[in-house]
Amino acid sequence: MPTLTGRSQRRGDRTMTRSFFDAVRKGIFARSSRVNHSESQYAAPYNRAHFIHFLPTELLAHIFIAGAEVDDMFAMNISQVCHAWRSLALHTPKLWRRICLSPYETLWRTWIYRARSCSLDVQLLPYYTSRPGHRLLQRSDYNLVQWYMRSISRLIPRWRSLEIVFATYSPFLWNAALSECCAYTSRVHAPLLEEMHLIYPANDDSKEYWLFNGVAPNLRRVTVDGIRLSWAPSLYANLTYLDYTHHRFSAGWSAVHEVLSILHVSHHLTSLKIMFHWSGADPCVCRPPNPIPRLSLAQLETLQINNDGPDIPSELLALMRFITFPSLKSLYLADLSESPNRFHNLSHFFAAFRLPRKLHSIRLEHGWYDQDLAARIIRSMPWLSRHLYTHRRRRQDSKRHYH
Repeated sequence: MPTLTGRSQRRGDRTMTRSFFDAVRKGIFARSSRVNHSESQYAAPYNRAHFIHFLPTELLAHIFIAGAEVDDMFAMNISQVCHAWRSLALHTPKLWRRICLSPYETLWRTWIYRARSCSLDVQLLPYYTSRPGHRLLQRSDYNLVQWYMRSISRLIPRWRSLEIVFATYSPFLWNAALSECCAYTSRVHAPLLEEMHLIYPANDDSKEYWLFNGVAPNLRRVTVDGIRLSWAPSLYANLTYLDYTHHRFSAGWSAVHEVLSILHVSHHLTSLKIMFHWSGADPCVCRPPNPIPRLSLAQLETLQINNDGPDIPSELLALMRFITFPSLKSLYLADLSESPNRFHNLSHFFAAFRLPRKLHSIRLEHGWYDQDLAARIIRSMPWLSRHLYTHRRRRQDSKRHYH
């Protein structure tokens, strides 16, 4: 019987072995299921999708556009986060409208392509952002600037804003930057242009520039420093904001006449910043050679007067004699040089500048501040809701009462 007994015994061994492994397998599966269940309880909060993925596509695109207004590399950064964001970025032309001219030609040409038919914000700044995100100084010379502007000039009808800033001196930079905008053809018309900043304090080119063939009907905000412009009504009559720093090519009554003619054209301003460079001379002490008509800026609500010299320029004193501000609500007198002493012509300024009755806020800085004069202003205008005085040795902010 050995064969029968042995066969049955081996069959029993196989049965026991199979049942043993089945029991072990069930135990392992049971334990793993308990572990997975306990782990899922703790991992669930971290595996949930971020709330930003539940935002409507239109709202997320609006957030992206707002970020691109602040950071010129924002569009590229978000397009490399994930597939969904890249798809949304590539289908949002407004995200790519900010064209920063730099040596990375392929980069800003890609921006132009992705902006499709959207209006463009063109910038030529003293620095540019490299691909790792570092800001590098940009070389400004005639040939490079001219090549930049020629590359972008065919898109002038699509410009929404133009910002050109030169921080260092190089000859004929305005000629290189604006020559393509001064043609007498319809291809340089700027029907979509709303904002323009032209800044080059070290400019020594006295040429006067006629931009966009006189056609920019939607232009509302302009910043000018170190350039002479032909102030045509077709370009600047609808301005609501003007930051004007007078160039150094005229002085005395000639400068006063020039600024008054500018303000006569742009008489719809609601906000004005103005500055005359200190020349050290006093060319406006005599009577004007020609009669000067008075000007009323009836819609102006905010006025900021900047000064960078040891005293108030005589051109500014003369200008204030011919302008009234009936609707002015806020006055800011800024001293960029932070003079430790009051300006010698301060009393002459307030004799020429009559404070309007609607004024609610006044701020005097450094050389514009005089304690006795400030006290007289507060007593004569008790309705002022805010008056701030900033001095190198004294700073105080008071409301309604002068201390």
